[in-house]
Amino acid sequence: MKRKNIYISMIIITYFSFLLYIGVKIIFNPYIGVEVKREGATLTITDVYKNSWGSEYLKVNDKIIEVFPYYDESFGNLEGAKKIKVIKNHKIIEYEVNYNHLFSQLFYHLIIPSIFIGVCLIYCFVLYRDENFNELHRNIIFICLMLSIGYFSAGASARGDILSREITGLCFNIIPVLLAHNLYYTFSYLFIKKHIYKFFYFAYILSFIICITDLLGHSVDISKVTTVIRLVFFSLSNLLLFIFIIKIYFQVKEKKDGPVLRTCLK
Repeated sequence: MKRKNIYISMIIITYFSFLLYIGVKIIFNPYIGVEVKREGATLTITDVYKNSWGSEYLKVNDKIIEVFPYYDESFGNLEGAKKIKVIKNHKIIEYEVNYNHLFSQLFYHLIIPSIFIGVCLIYCFVLYRDENFNELHRNIIFICLMLSIGYFSAGASARGDILSREITGLCFNIIPVLLAHNLYYTFSYLFIKKHIYKFFYFAYILSFIICITDLLGHSVDISKVTTVIRLVFFSLSNLLLFIFIIKIYFQVKEKKDGPVLRTCLK
């Protein structure tokens, strides 16, 4: 029991630490949403995304002469900038990056995800308090935690935060595996090859390895490779999930739980 409490405490601390970290990144770093390319000593804006800070103050072909505190050439955007100097009408104008006129961005990137997180946590608590708590309940809790933090971290990931990007990628990979794992657990009597459960743990470990590799070996080239691996992994996981659903559907459609499953799949 003590070991179980330690694991639960570690999960709770890790989860809320990430939530706090992501929340701080979103609050103090508005989404700029501008892509640039270098032309000599200046940066030329090539694209401005809707509902971003850039859409309020900048436009395509504007010339940027200074970015504070830094500009990362690797990614070709201005995420993380605090001040930007732009040449407009032969004048140098300095902009401070803040949330003025951007309440909608805070609403969609912070408030809505926070409500979703609250709903997920309430549901997790209800499941955990169930006196018939089992592996299925545990996996559903993990799915809720992954969905909530993955949704929240997407906002910070768009702001160029490396750790948030890895959290988003990790959730992107693990959620389909957790869903397939749940189906296997619920309908395990249909699966002759019982050792298939080993695949799930292999998939979990592989997801973390991809995440750690990308995080520690941070570079554009490694990011491109890990992105391809993630997409392949995600596709295979969804294929497995689809196969499970089809297998279960055809094997139980004439049994007692068949009509219920057919209703759920409609």
